Amino acid sequence: MPGVVGDDRFLARCADDIRWLHAYWAERCESGVICPRDRFDPVDLPRRMLPMVNLVEAVDEGADYRYRLVGTGDVRERSADPTGKLVSEAFHGPNPENALATYDYVYWRKRPLFRNDRHPHETMYHKRSERIFLPMSGPEDPKSVRFILVFVKILPATAQAREAKRQAGES
Repeated sequence: MPGVVGDDRFLARCADDIRWLHAYWAERCESGVICPRDRFDPVDLPRRMLPMVNLVEAVDEGADYRYRLVGTGDVRERSADPTGKLVSEAFHGPNPENALATYDYVYWRKRPLFRNDRHPHETMYHKRSERIFLPMSGPEDPKSVRFILVFVKILPATAQAREAKRQAGES
């Protein structure tokens, strides 16, 4: 998966909001790996971040994942609300295999994952997004991943995409 980092190297170059959320999550981790869901309080997050926060729950020991909460900003970006649906049915990405592989990485390795993606957009810009996927345990088993907290940061289009749009307008 291009633009994917499964270790902490991304912290040197990611958006400030992603760095902040990673630090918040890491402070609440037990055994150095998994943050218990009940130690995460959305009230602690800066308000600007809440619309882009999602909570996904593992289903059937990681066979699939269910969107439990999808922030209003992410719903707007998707043009649909996947809350309550399985990732395999309502994925956001090129295909369900790509989406499931992202969640599988976090679920099975019990580690955060950072993605830096470009998305085609109807205005010919390429939207860029940074996403962080953070494993969280449930109360029944503090050593297993039950939830994955996702935060999406939408970034401005690249200069190359802006130039392509400008040139298309001149044709």
